[in-house]
Amino acid sequence: MNATDLAQSLSLHVNEISITGGVAGDANRFAKTGTMFNGKTKKNQIVIVGFYGALHITSGFSTGWTEFGAERRVTRSFKNTVYELDHEPALDIYERYLGEQAQELPSSGLRFPLSIRKTADDYPIIRTLLGINRDDHSLTFAGDMPEASFARLMKTNIDSLLESTQERISLLKNQHKKNKGLCLVVSCVGRRLVLDQISEEELELLAAELGSGFNISGFYSYGEFASSKLQGCQLHNQTSTITLISEDE
Repeated sequence: MNATDLAQSLSLHVNEISITGGVAGDANRFAKTGTMFNGKTKKNQIVIVGFYGALHITSGFSTGWTEFGAERRVTRSFKNTVYELDHEPALDIYERYLGEQAQELPSSGLRFPLSIRKTADDYPIIRTLLGINRDDHSLTFAGDMPEASFARLMKTNIDSLLESTQERISLLKNQHKKNKGLCLVVSCVGRRLVLDQISEEELELLAAELGSGFNISGFYSYGEFASSKLQGCQLHNQTSTITLISEDE
């Protein structure tokens, strides 16, 4: 699915409501996904839970990824599929950068997302690789990849991911000004692959900063949704989206 279209549709219909969540994933298998509603798991459905009443909600997201290599232009694309970067087959460029790891595509691509800017002045948004097509040498990403946009490969390390999470949760806790509630965390599976055996440390950072008054729940995703006052709901990739929910007393 094209999760950018979903994010835009949600913003269009509920533009006064803060939206947070994520796209279903199956780790790095890329075989099939599903969502659960009323105890039954199905394909091709969206599950939405709405909260109302006297609630205090604070949300944000952390990244921890850095750009590297040459900046390229998306010279041919359609929706979330990229056919050419700088007039060269997109898959060929990825395989050249990834070297031996190219044999593990598309799963290895989770470690090397792209940053996308529609114009030179825009703030970059991270896009995760979800699939490849060796027949036409194209790449399919979790969100739209507009033609003529600027693109650069990204990479990260364990320290950068953990430091980004630490900084974000500390800021959100100060903004939230509540000492109990629910912490919903939706983190990209690409972060999970990088953190590997120490992925629990990211949760430990959250728990230590929030204290015992917050219950933490969430999942790993193929794309994260987060809202802002200026842009509404947007699709993000390779982030850890954190939402704090408390009742106003």
